Amino acid sequence: MPADRVVDVQFRSFMPTVRDDQLDLREAQARVGARRGENDARVLRRHPQDKHGSHTYTFADTGLDERAMRERVRRYQEYFDVPSESLG
Repeated sequence: MPADRVVDVQFRSFMPTVRDDQLDLREAQARVGARRGENDARVLRRHPQDKHGSHTYTFADTGLDERAMRERVRRYQEYFDVPSESLG
């Protein structure tokens, strides 16, 4: 894939990025909606977040060793400045 087609975004900043139209998702939504005769607001109303319920997971649910997994991803987190999150 060409480099100009890839955007690296940390999850903690993903939603503000999408809302700022930096990924042209609104344009894509508009195209999809336009095919159905809908505008952005109507598409988003038809597909609300947690439409089918929400899910809450904890790291303990995985059965993996937290300390080992943190060490495994440590270099990635340091390189991309990704903070550790609470694993609950």
